[in-house]
Amino acid sequence: EDAIAVMTKLGLRSCELWQAHVEPRQMSRAELRRWRETAPLDHFHRIRDQFAKAQIALSAYNISIKDDFSDQEIDRSFDMTTALGAPAITSSSNIKTVARIAPVAARRKMMVAMHNHSRIDPNEFATAKSLTDAMAESRYIATNLDIGHFTATNEDAVAFLKQHHARIVTLHLKDRKRDQGPNVEFGAGDTPIAEVVKLVRDNGWPIPLNIEYEYKGRDSADEVAKCLAYCR
Repeated sequence: EDAIAVMTKLGLRSCELWQAHVEPRQMSRAELRRWRETAPLDHFHRIRDQFAKAQIALSAYNISIKDDFSDQEIDRSFDMTTALGAPAITSSSNIKTVARIAPVAARRKMMVAMHNHSRIDPNEFATAKSLTDAMAESRYIATNLDIGHFTATNEDAVAFLKQHHARIVTLHLKDRKRDQGPNVEFGAGDTPIAEVVKLVRDNGWPIPLNIEYEYKGRDSADEVAKCLAYCR
């Protein structure tokens, strides 16, 4: 409720909803698994209705389908997304999990976009190759490109966007320094935010642009307003 109120105040009309705003907190892994497998879908319908009333469109449901997800948890992630009225899943997943996600995504005919971080690890999405390899497994596997993390790993977000825009479901906008540098205020880092925003605008690509506020500021609403003003 608080997030919707602030987004309305700032004039934001699009949201990629993160699972932590939806799921109960302070549960053990076993309890959370049971909740995901059994939670009434009316819970998600009510959240959908709250966003609809505020005239905020949900571009995706961000739920991190990891290696420790049961098959039922994976399947229910699609049920939750459908109940929210969101068209796609974005996921800070593991590379190994793609083989389990892809057939479910194909059966449900819903895109699942892999979210990259900057941690270089054989089972984590970070490099351009890790994302393109995943997309090669299925036409229902896509990318949720975080241009800040991508820059921190010294990858080229502009080049990746130009080449793979048709397979990018959403973009995360944040500013980071290269060489695994920190999150900083928009415009203070090495991330090509302006170039990315202009590319999407000028080409008319239907890719939602999501401000991801991660640097250390003071008041969250004030800082997101500054990020929005920078993008505009």
